[in-house]
Amino acid sequence: MEKEKIVDPVKLLQQQYQHLSSMSERHLLQLESQGAISTFALQKGSKETFQGGTGKDSFYLLFGELRYVINSSNEGILKIHGAEIKPLELAENDKLELIAQKDSLICRADSNQIDYMLSWKTLVDATSVVSHDISERLSKLNNPSIFMQLPFENVEQTFNKMKSRDVSAGDVIITQGDAADMFYIIASGRAEVLQQGIYDNEQLKVAELTIGDHFGEDALIQGSGRNATVTMLEDGRLWVLQKDDFQSLIHSELVNSITPEDALGQIEEGAVLLDVRYEEEYYDLHLQDAIQISLPNLREKLSGLDKLPKYITYCDTSRRSSVAAMIMSQSGFQVRFLQGGIKQWPYDVIDVMANKE
Repeated sequence: MEKEKIVDPVKLLQQQYQHLSSMSERHLLQLESQGAISTFALQKGSKETFQGGTGKDSFYLLFGELRYVINSSNEGILKIHGAEIKPLELAENDKLELIAQKDSLICRADSNQIDYMLSWKTLVDATSVVSHDISERLSKLNNPSIFMQLPFENVEQTFNKMKSRDVSAGDVIITQGDAADMFYIIASGRAEVLQQGIYDNEQLKVAELTIGDHFGEDALIQGSGRNATVTMLEDGRLWVLQKDDFQSLIHSELVNSITPEDALGQIEEGAVLLDVRYEEEYYDLHLQDAIQISLPNLREKLSGLDKLPKYITYCDTSRRSSVAAMIMSQSGFQVRFLQGGIKQWPYDVIDVMANKE
């Protein structure tokens, strides 16, 4: 492969795919470091085979041209046309073959993680309307995946309940073996993580934490003792959440959600379905009579929506739709988001791709 074509894949993702351009480079690099984004170079004539994992994977062509075959039947060509191209979606248990027509570079991304990060970005922007302080905390968090299983409507509550604490260099914040009582995020300063293994004679430094890093959640979630000691390396400030608040918010109910069964009843009574995914996602698969406004464009489009009817937002799961419901609620709309999204909708859908086949 020609060396001049090997460029930064993260920058190419942001340049060529509009829905990824709004994500911060920091979060994309984080996904890359976690293995949620991986890059494959294919020389002309070579072939790569991929097996779909749990959930859905997206394949983003960065340059070149590829022929694809899904499950030995669905075939097509991926190439750059100058405008944004649509990523290739691979569902769970699908088999994908890629044959390079030219030297090519392609990224495989975990759609679930991408969806989460896109929703996180919109959540930060939406929260800034209500509280600049909370929005700043959200935006500085280095690894928001800690809250991946926490409903977005609860994330804002979580950060609202946090208290700040000034700390000094040398302060021991948590000690290995102690009972867990708090969750921490570093607002300023640096800390080191020390851990003593079963066969170690003393604690060894295993990591260093800086602004936006969090710690203390493992023991709270598992109900165990601290698995490491964290000591401040310099003066700083922490955001602290008490154990009871952490536990109650994780287990709190989805007050703004609605089950598919209840949603169907409200739709029959005149509720409006709002698909907050991207247009290409909507085009492939959507609910009957749903209108489409992507989450990043929702706030600027609200003035064109009638406030009288009830709304039900949905996406693939419920991440983007829960943020959309929060944004609409802030503006006075009656809105709920669909539990489980279109993936768990048990009734009829408009499946354009199936009709094509």
